[in-house]
Amino acid sequence: MRRLLIVFALLTISLYSCEEEEPLTGNALLRMERDDLQGVSWDLYTEAYLNADRFVPPLDQGILGTADLRLEGLNPGNYVLVIRTGFQWHIAVQITAGQTREFRIQ
Repeated sequence: MRRLLIVFALLTISLYSCEEEEPLTGNALLRMERDDLQGVSWDLYTEAYLNADRFVPPLDQGILGTADLRLEGLNPGNYVLVIRTGFQWHIAVQITAGQTREFRIQ
């Protein structure tokens, strides 16, 4: 009977000690506050892009539209968003797990 109580107590403790898993990825929301960037291409790189001595392929790429740019499911860390107009803009984007970070491009 004592063993049964111990087993029951351990099961009860283990059930209540299970916590919800923390998210492993994060998101970024880039709010476009400039009309002149519509139709301009963008590339997303890890921060290693800044020090690379050879070609680094982008993690993602696209064309800016009128809506905000959403980058979803990224591992935590630092990224570089490159916007290619007549010149290149390098925008630092930091991702935190379980959060959506918001950036404004003015």
